Parts: sequence; C-alpha cells; structure tokens
Amino acid sequence: MGNRAGPRLGHEGRDYAVIPGLGGPKGTLHLDLLRVPVQDGFCYDLLDPVSGEATNWLQAHLTRGWPAMILERRKETGGLHWVVAAARRNGELRLMDSLAAESRLVWARSYLQA
Repeated sequence: MGNRAGPRLGHEGRDYAVIPGLGGPKGTLHLDLLRVPVQDGFCYDLLDPVSGEATNWLQAHLTRGWPAMILERRKETGGLHWVVAAARRNGELRLMDSLAAESRLVWARSYLQA
C-alpha cells in the first residue's frame, strides 16, 4: 500500500461503470474508483439500489462486521457523496462522512431503503 490513492484516482480515459437508477454523465463511476481499492487488497460488489435484493445483501454484509462504501444523495445539496457504513447492535448503522466532524447513527432498514 505504499502508493497514495489520490494520485491514482485520476479521471483520464473513458472507462466508466454505470450507476443503476441514474442516467447521463452523473450516472457513472470512473473505473479507477474500483481498480485502486483492489490494488490495496479490497474487493467490491456493485449493487443495484432499486433491486429488492440490494438492501438484504448489504445488510447481511454489514452484519458480518464488514464495512461498506455507500454513495448517498445528500439532503442538503442533492449531490452524490461517499460515506462508509459499519453495522452496530440493534439495527443501527454508523456512518462515517468526510464532510462531518463526527459519525452519525441511523436505523439500517430505513436508511438502506431510502
């Protein structure tokens, strides 16, 4: 992991993965966002957020103690932003957000189905 992720996450090239449910240029992810974490030993699954199975799969993943990166729509701006989610007891999720000073707790079912 000696290489920093930032310089490796350029947006050159034309390889993009489509985000289900979004169209046009705002509905894509640059494939480097997937390639770079794999180089650092992580694995990924892309979930269709409108699929009924996505919520169940993600909740099972989090319940096993594994974190997840979630692309959420910010209520304040309507823009898309990445957060990291980790499961807690009693059906809660802890969300770590680089734009917030502290993590926040949400109810897993209501957050994942929103």
